[in-house]
Amino acid sequence: MQTLGLIEKKQNMKYIFLLTTVLFSQIFSYAQMDTVVVFDIQTQTESIIPIGPFDTTENNNYVIGNSGQWGDLLQLDLVLPTNLPPNASFSDLVIAKDHFDLLKYPIRTNVAIVWYDTIQEQHATCSGSLIANNIVLTSGHCIGGFNINGDFLWKRDGMYVSPSHSEGLPQPSIGKIKVEKYVILKTFFDQEHYTGKDDFGMLILDEPIGDLIGYLGYGFNNDSVFYTKPIFYSFSYPGEQPEYDGYDMYFNYGSFNKVTNGYVYNGISGVNGMSGSNFFYTNNEIYISYGQKTHSSHYRLNKRENFYAIKKIDDLYNVGISENICCNSFVKVYPNPMTEYCNIEFIKAGYHNEELTFILYNLNGIECQKISNIKNNLIHIKRGKLKQGLYFFLIHNDKEIIENGKLMIQ
Repeated sequence: MQTLGLIEKKQNMKYIFLLTTVLFSQIFSYAQMDTVVVFDIQTQTESIIPIGPFDTTENNNYVIGNSGQWGDLLQLDLVLPTNLPPNASFSDLVIAKDHFDLLKYPIRTNVAIVWYDTIQEQHATCSGSLIANNIVLTSGHCIGGFNINGDFLWKRDGMYVSPSHSEGLPQPSIGKIKVEKYVILKTFFDQEHYTGKDDFGMLILDEPIGDLIGYLGYGFNNDSVFYTKPIFYSFSYPGEQPEYDGYDMYFNYGSFNKVTNGYVYNGISGVNGMSGSNFFYTNNEIYISYGQKTHSSHYRLNKRENFYAIKKIDDLYNVGISENICCNSFVKVYPNPMTEYCNIEFIKAGYHNEELTFILYNLNGIECQKISNIKNNLIHIKRGKLKQGLYFFLIHNDKEIIENGKLMIQ
């Protein structure tokens, strides 16, 4: 009996060992990454969002982008430039509008970041790229900085992004889009002084313009050889310097010649304003951002945890036009997006007894359609000659605006 008891004890120990091995292998394979800090500009409040576990054995992954409803894809050069500067693996910075139509994909996904304060609006101070309908990927220090006490200070008065910014102005067909929220890694938020290691940020926009103009994908790759073989492109907005005017988009491209400590180097010096610019891989079929510029001559790679931070924010805050239509319970607009027609129904008692006016505007603020003396509780909006795109509408009586919102035409 004693012998049998020892055998059972050994078998139990064996099962415990096996169970422990399985549990620890799961712990080592799936790690809890850092949380992110989300700052709401309107309410001036911070919230902490946990990212959740990720597979630490995964060496590469990406989420594909979208060329948007505008289409019109551009073929980019996939051959290394022959006239590289000395000790560089990227071409010199050159002005983008001299080589590309800035309204073609993927050029139009690259944005100038313009922050403003209560005194005056500033020039573009950083760069970034759309990586979802309403999310821009940039650097953390473009969103805020550290005071002498080591506290992180947000750019509280707000920020805009301007896709395909040119000659100091937004593109008329896209406009300047307001930023709603900032996102940074909590490790970046908690540090007492700036370091580039976690210099990573996102901007959540109040307009889902990616549905229209498209957005890049995002990814990570732990294989350093990956960054020295394919062609990567980078578009940015260098600030006012002797050789740059601070108003235009510039670009350069090539393969990286050095990969170390989470950074890639191209031998080309950068200037203020280029911070936050993404470098993206392309084979002219996919366009994937793999990191952002944080320092003069190098870019910070997206790490595995950065990838899952982006993915979490993408899942939480990414919205389409149809999900972001600004209408309250007074008015229903359907279908939205529309193809040939839509209905506008007044569901608040009393509104259909007033004489109302409906006005539809395009992105440039030009009036496209107007219906006056509305006395019924239901009106039909016909597409007519209206082009595909995003429109804004307002409805008013003789005293006030009673409703405003967005209408998408497919």
